[in-house]
Amino acid sequence: MFLSRVALEDEDPHELDFRFEVVDDGGYFVFVHHGLNLADLAETIDLGQFGSAFYMIRARYPFTTPDIAADPRIFSERYGFEPQVVAGKYLRFDASSLHDFFRASWTNDDDQDIDCEIVGASRELSDEELRQIFDHMAQPTPLVAQRSGMSVIAVHDNHFVYIEATQLSLLRGLVEQSIVGFFNTVYPTRFASIPDALIDLIINEYHTASLVCLPVEWDDTKMDVLPTGNTRTDDTGIHVLIETSQSHWTSYDLDIPQQMLGRRLLISYDPVGSSWSLDAGAR
Repeated sequence: MFLSRVALEDEDPHELDFRFEVVDDGGYFVFVHHGLNLADLAETIDLGQFGSAFYMIRARYPFTTPDIAADPRIFSERYGFEPQVVAGKYLRFDASSLHDFFRASWTNDDDQDIDCEIVGASRELSDEELRQIFDHMAQPTPLVAQRSGMSVIAVHDNHFVYIEATQLSLLRGLVEQSIVGFFNTVYPTRFASIPDALIDLIINEYHTASLVCLPVEWDDTKMDVLPTGNTRTDDTGIHVLIETSQSHWTSYDLDIPQQMLGRRLLISYDPVGSSWSLDAGAR
């Protein structure tokens, strides 16, 4: 949901729902986005920031990595190229082929619900290193970035993306594209870049808890989806009210500090002046 791929008249806008946390004094970060698919990630972020050598260490749907290792044609028939099989069980990509795979994962109607886990590194990994990472990622909270300085891109049903990485500049891009992409579903247009000060504020004051905005809600009395007051468009621009929350997809089972919950941030965009503004603590 970084970029609007579906016309609003065909589908109600997806809620904004993502969270992030900078860990270990800025050594790495975790970013989780409910609604993001791999194709949008490839279209908005330079995948080379995650590494130069990528390894799919596990897949669940529409194939498993042992399936592809046994018959790489299963992969090439879906995505148009054959990945390199490493250690007889992992799939290797470079940044370019990973980009091609991510894009094709959306255009192939048979497997838009792909589930997989990919590790990115700045060098080639040995068979033993891959085995250790595979075993480590079986843990409930892998934190591969903390353990090895590598990156992780994992996707569930191609709409719930989990990322670990070490470059904080990449986190800034993920936050910006998440907000711009949501605004684009509310009011499709070409948006200016978000000012650094707004990104700084979000990273410093709105971390850990999920950042949520619900543009529509289900009305039981009318049996219909209706717009909420959390997004509006008027003659002054587009206005989106974001709130930190614990109750959405990306923040379950987290011990979130209570002072981080319930924080609100009203972000506005003036399409005429191509300018952003914000009101921290808005009600």
